[in-house]
Amino acid sequence: PPLFCLPLYSLLSSDKQKRVFEPVPDGCRLCVIATNVAETSLTIPGVRYVVDSGREKRRVHDPVTGVSQFIVHWISQASADQRAGRAGRVQAGHVYRLYSSAVFADLEKFSTPEILNKPVDQLVLHMKSMNIVKVANFPFPTRPDGDALEEAEKRLIRLGALEVGIKNKLKEARISALGKTLSMFPLAPKFAKMLVMANQSGLLPYACTLVAVLSVREPLIPIYSLRGETNEETQAKMLAALKQRRAWCVQGQARRFGDLAVLLNAVLASLAEKGSEEVCTRYGVRHKALSEVSKLRLQLINLINSLCQLKQTIAIDPSLPPPSETQIRMLRQIVIASLSENIARRVESSTTNEETPKGAYECQKLKDHVFIDASSVLYKDEPDWILFQ
Repeated sequence: PPLFCLPLYSLLSSDKQKRVFEPVPDGCRLCVIATNVAETSLTIPGVRYVVDSGREKRRVHDPVTGVSQFIVHWISQASADQRAGRAGRVQAGHVYRLYSSAVFADLEKFSTPEILNKPVDQLVLHMKSMNIVKVANFPFPTRPDGDALEEAEKRLIRLGALEVGIKNKLKEARISALGKTLSMFPLAPKFAKMLVMANQSGLLPYACTLVAVLSVREPLIPIYSLRGETNEETQAKMLAALKQRRAWCVQGQARRFGDLAVLLNAVLASLAEKGSEEVCTRYGVRHKALSEVSKLRLQLINLINSLCQLKQTIAIDPSLPPPSETQIRMLRQIVIASLSENIARRVESSTTNEETPKGAYECQKLKDHVFIDASSVLYKDEPDWILFQ
């Protein structure tokens, strides 16, 4: 029988994800092409056969640069067994592995522990808050890389969360007053600092929204990914969304705020109009991501109200207006102070050679050049300095 193929991955809209559970057309066989979201997150009824590529896209953190990226890796034996278990849940089934038994034998038994694949800044800060000064000497069940711990301490010192004593020894750095405040938040220290600074400036509602947006993976629909879209109505909607994005940062402080101005305005506009799928499409926002942002923003506000014991509790107006020029300028200062590790400078044309591509940027902590993504509103501007996440 002909195959009825459906995709399944985490960023797919909820409606399209639900299609894998619906009856297939008569005379067809369902074929789901899935990422490892189908490995543990859900069970598709009636699946008899699984074709396992032996690969997965895994988030890998560079402890030295502090940059995380998704890289395709071989899975572990435990993951392979889990995938095999998806076949024949309700009836007899079989798994076809696209790799030999020799390759399977060489796979790691288990996936790398999460503590080795994520920034340890928050971990180090919490340990310092418990007066564990020499973090490197702590008997971890799974010990993080020594360089990762050292770089985390350096970042926390630059953030102002740790202080070096008279002897100027990195390993003896102690937590500062700011660090004690940051350690109260179950967030990356850089995001916690944004909230603390925003509280001092009266910009907490905007900062909570911004932190929520930056914590969610790909909140905006990448317009360039729809170039092959044949539906004229969809094309028209995406072009309208692109036009709106450019309008949000056409001049003034918003222009200098770049993609963050687009993210903030797109989310605020969508939430102000109840965040329906139609509204999200109009502004080019992923409906699923908007729901996550809304929930996370509420959690942040509740957390701040419970931790800070303010005289007057903070609440976010559902129809929070876009920030003014002055507010955007202050938000820019807050973001720069909190994410100063990720500043890059454009390579001057006079210093470039044939091997240096046009539009290249250099960053102190990276050996290779970085470039502005084609989806950015600053792609054609090529500003002298950029800040990236």
